Formats: sequence, C-alpha cells, structure tokens
Amino acid sequence: MADDASIGAPDQNELVIALVAAVGTDIGMVAEEIAIELSEYAYESELLRLSSYLAEEFGEDFLRALAHALWTEEDVVGEERAEDLLADALGPGGREWLVSRPEF
Repeated sequence: MADDASIGAPDQNELVIALVAAVGTDIGMVAEEIAIELSEYAYESELLRLSSYLAEEFGEDFLRALAHALWTEEDVVGEERAEDLLADALGPGGREWLVSRPEF
C-alpha cells in the first residue's frame, strides 16, 4: 500500500480566511493580527481586497452602481440575483467577465 506522500499531497497547507465588513470599514488591523498569529504557525499571509481589485478593473463607478442596486432591491437576494446585480454594476462586459472568472 502506498504512503500518503506518493499520492501527490501538496507541500503546503493552504488556509483561506475571508473578512467581510461594510464598505469603507478599515479591517486592516484585524487582518494584521490574524497574519501575526498565523505566522507563528509558519503561514504566510496575503491580503486580497476584492472591492479594490474590481474598482481597478472596472472603475470606481461600479461600486456606486452596485451599492445603489442593492439599496433599491426590495426583497431578499439569492445567489442568482446577486450575480445579476454584480454583473449589471460591472457594466459592459461584466457578465462575460464573471463567467470567465469562476472564483468570483
């Protein structure tokens, strides 16, 4: 019987922690504290800000459009409707971009 190492186990463990806060909230201190604690266990931290990335990719107006769309929504938003709102807020090519990026 083969040992676990021969199965192709990764050399490193990956841990993903998502921090979610209201737009404009500075969560940097929380992210920094988490990074400090994880470094004690030899984890390297990388901070990825989805809103910053999308603003860079599609312009600052997308955030305003998305916030407005969510504000005016009168019902509970499910996954499909949330995707529609995001695609519309991204503007021309938004839906195609979402389809090309399954991680979002």
